[in-house]
Amino acid sequence: MKQTLACSLAVVTSTTLGGDQVWFRIIGPPASGKTVLADALTTAREYCLPRSILTGFHSGFVDMGSKRKKDASLINEINNRTLVMKEGDTLTTAPNKDKLLAEMRDLWDGSSHAQYRNLVKNDYEGIKTTFILCGTPSLRQLNKSRAGDRFLDCEIIDEGTDTEEFLNISMRNTLSQISGGLRQDNNSSDEILDTTPVKALTAGYIIYLKENLSSLKMPSFSKTAETRVKAMANLLALLRARAERNGDSLDYRVKAELGTRLTNQFAKLAVCLALVMNKRSIDKEILAILRKVVRDTGTGFSQEVVELLKPYGKTGGLSTKQIEKTLEIGEGTTRRLLQDMRSFDII
Repeated sequence: MKQTLACSLAVVTSTTLGGDQVWFRIIGPPASGKTVLADALTTAREYCLPRSILTGFHSGFVDMGSKRKKDASLINEINNRTLVMKEGDTLTTAPNKDKLLAEMRDLWDGSSHAQYRNLVKNDYEGIKTTFILCGTPSLRQLNKSRAGDRFLDCEIIDEGTDTEEFLNISMRNTLSQISGGLRQDNNSSDEILDTTPVKALTAGYIIYLKENLSSLKMPSFSKTAETRVKAMANLLALLRARAERNGDSLDYRVKAELGTRLTNQFAKLAVCLALVMNKRSIDKEILAILRKVVRDTGTGFSQEVVELLKPYGKTGGLSTKQIEKTLEIGEGTTRRLLQDMRSFDII
């Protein structure tokens, strides 16, 4: 939860800085704290804009009764702000999902243009906006629409995490909220824990960071840290590489994306994490968070195969049948997966 909060604050801090945009998906099961996190961020309304449903980023609407033309596009509202969706799963089922994702991809490089049949034209340049989409693992469906490659992921609950403390916190918060409307006996008041003013603290810290951004000192980036960040970017580029197939065959020789975009995103994320965590350099703790982001973003069968084969190095390996049995995936899926990974020169 601490790492997820740090990444979220880093995204908000990064919005108006130069370089490639850093967009995040916060992923977790229901009741894992995503809504609390989103509500806390959007308390700083000047810098974070909450939206539950998106219908589009451009608008050709013209108010005929108004003497002064008003831009009804969402882009006008999100410029220099972070758009936060606490129920990002709604994007996966939106009737105009493909249009929304296309507009989102278009916005990533800071410019977007549209023209409507009523002669309204929208031309935007120099747009700086970041996204935080909170949702369940179904958000990963966006990867199929080629919008996922603009986002980095952070999972609130890692595999193997003991969830007992989540239940304890939920119980204490609920009792505290209920007790607010009941008369308290002197004997029981100490048993109810007041919840931390999460919203006020988060908003206050965001305001502090944004108002003092120009005076914050650039953290140092050692050559060792640079080398590791580039290695993470190259690894993630391979882990999320997918071959577009026509049935079972490939129409052309596939290539993985260059790691340049990811290198830029990771470098910016590292700097903003240092600012958020009040660090003077990109240290081991920040690199650990970046490694988590690599694991969470690159999740899938390719990563599982890499983890499975890692102990063998270049001196051995496993058969297709052994991989299929260990990972418990079908023979056809396994063979197509390994063919793709071989095409990308991963194995």
